[in-house]
Amino acid sequence: MPVASVTVSPAPGTVPVGQTLQLTAAPADSGGNLLSQRVVTWASSNTAVATVSGSGLVSGLVTGTVTITATSGGASGSSAISVTATKPGTVSDLAVVGTTDTSVTLSFTEVADGTGRPASYDVRYAVGTLSWSAAPSVTRGSCAAPVAGSVIGAKRSCTVLGLAAATAYQVQLVAFRGTLNVNAVFGGLSNIASGTTMAASDPPAPPAVAAVSVSPTSVSLTVGGSLQLTTTLKDSAGNVLTGRTVTWATSQAPVATVSGSGLVSGVAAGPATITATSEGKSGTAALTVTATVTNPGTVTDLAVAGVTDTALTLAFTEVSDGTGQPASYDVRYAVGTLSWSAAPSVGRGSCTTPVAGSVIGAKRSCTVLGLTAATGYQVQLVAFRGTLNVNAVFGALSNLASGTTAASTAPVATVTLSPASASLAVGATQPLTATLKDAAGNVLTGRSVTWATSNAAVATVNGSGLVAGLVVGAVTITATSESRNGTAAITVTALPPPGAWPNEPTGMTVVTDMPWNVTTGLGWTAWPHAMGDASIVADASASFSPVNVLQQRYPIGFVGGDSPSNVNYDLPPGMRELYVGMWWKPSNPWQPHSSGVNKIAFFKYADGTNQELAVMRGTGPYYLEIERESTETLWLGFENVPVTLGVWHRLEFYFNPTGGIIKFWFDGTLVGNYSGRSFPNQDWGFISIDPTWGGVGESKSETDYYWYDHTHISWR
Repeated sequence: MPVASVTVSPAPGTVPVGQTLQLTAAPADSGGNLLSQRVVTWASSNTAVATVSGSGLVSGLVTGTVTITATSGGASGSSAISVTATKPGTVSDLAVVGTTDTSVTLSFTEVADGTGRPASYDVRYAVGTLSWSAAPSVTRGSCAAPVAGSVIGAKRSCTVLGLAAATAYQVQLVAFRGTLNVNAVFGGLSNIASGTTMAASDPPAPPAVAAVSVSPTSVSLTVGGSLQLTTTLKDSAGNVLTGRTVTWATSQAPVATVSGSGLVSGVAAGPATITATSEGKSGTAALTVTATVTNPGTVTDLAVAGVTDTALTLAFTEVSDGTGQPASYDVRYAVGTLSWSAAPSVGRGSCTTPVAGSVIGAKRSCTVLGLTAATGYQVQLVAFRGTLNVNAVFGALSNLASGTTAASTAPVATVTLSPASASLAVGATQPLTATLKDAAGNVLTGRSVTWATSNAAVATVNGSGLVAGLVVGAVTITATSESRNGTAAITVTALPPPGAWPNEPTGMTVVTDMPWNVTTGLGWTAWPHAMGDASIVADASASFSPVNVLQQRYPIGFVGGDSPSNVNYDLPPGMRELYVGMWWKPSNPWQPHSSGVNKIAFFKYADGTNQELAVMRGTGPYYLEIERESTETLWLGFENVPVTLGVWHRLEFYFNPTGGIIKFWFDGTLVGNYSGRSFPNQDWGFISIDPTWGGVGESKSETDYYWYDHTHISWR
């Protein structure tokens, strides 16, 4: 019989750090009958926290939570295991292994802190006999409390300084985790170790300076600029020396001066040599002072130096910002081939734009995080000075560097479908995408996904997630990968009658019925703005009058508070009762403005100031609302029928000053119904498809769109 399920017990379970817990797995057939003599394999979701043997014996390593999975015959079961902390260990081999006239050197074996990590230590000492509560903690030398742990089980030594010569001492320590005097958890006290310091002797002569090096060794500086030089002093054995006197000198004071601390200042254009001297040994730096500011330098050696399944590590040599200071960098990336103007700046990891410069000529590395596994990327950067989007001055673009992220081996933990819900007409299609993630939230690629529909008579779905509506009804679409599922709710609606505006009052006079075959015509005019544009494009899925539709484009970098263009229709005098219908579709994905305001159209009164606004409100989910900016300032319609991105929607609006009526419909559903509202005492002026994005500030990091299939206006 095939295995249909595997039950793991105990589930859940708990195991202390350093201890074990035996799990058992019970394979069963589809009838629930236990199956014997079946091969069971075991796996841990995080072997850094806990491991599991081939027999199901779990070993706790560090505190945390893991999922232990047993698999047999293609079926799996799991148990959530919590690894809990114990008390820190106890050092039992503390010893004095060396003395001088002012110090003792201790040795001991490091222990765990009870969570599977190296413990910290509080070391105390006393003259003669030590009493722990009365003894002071060590404050000088490498034994100064707290002593940070390094490797469990490693032999560790440290030194207690500042002791009296020819004096007997006792020392003792305790392992702990946490912060002393705050939340520390202690183990047991160690054994006591004893030692006597040596008699006082004359201190040895300090080693002489053998070499002086200046960093950077070569530098360019502009007139009026300054740069801090540093020195490294070493003895004849190559050991770095500190606390020595260093004097600084310049070969050309009219060109550059240097302070007693090594701060160089550019005075006039020309070369100079800066010399640092200590105990008769010298080092130099070659300096060039330039009179003019140049453009920032160009990085020519950008390279991908390392990859993981979610990251690229970049390396490059830092350049000047054109004023003698280290440049900053805008780093961009793209899947496949990179186009600088379309590529986004890095937003995660140490390569996040802007990357601040450090030292001109230094080899620099940084990491781009949040990438997709097993995917080819290109990266490029540009050096600049100033502030991005304010006053930045740029150098030339660097070379392109390419790299492919490693494939992820983590199992699928979640499956998410996008969109999670959608409405489509009979005969229409809706593509769904499945995003697979591991337990850490990283996106997984290259995994097999199967698709299924709950009712193939209403809607079908193919192997790539394309849903086709057959008859009116509702279905659930399920995507499955590695036994994990995600679903989307699909509603199939009837096709609207051609040319129908179901909520238009009878007796209205049509003033325009624009199919959007042109941007300017039939009384409509268009004005492009500084960014974005309006154009006529083809969309065979348009619900009313395919294939031509009006497109409003928001490119990457589009700044909030503006629209791609104004497309306006001037209304004839005398219009007071107004009906407007339109088919409209927002792109999927859509980047919202943080204000939650994503405007669709303006209904302007004759004075051009008073107005009513149709708005897609929210930052996800989104809703159709009316913003009044006339006799009152308020919002109408709240959290009604949610907008589905990437789908055509029929919008209808009705305004009648008699009775103070405002109504609006979303896909035939009345989502706003108001009466007794006040209206300006004036005619309507014009309709403006002026889809302003948000309020002031922020910019688009992706290219988004609004599309309009048809616009119908009538009055009475």
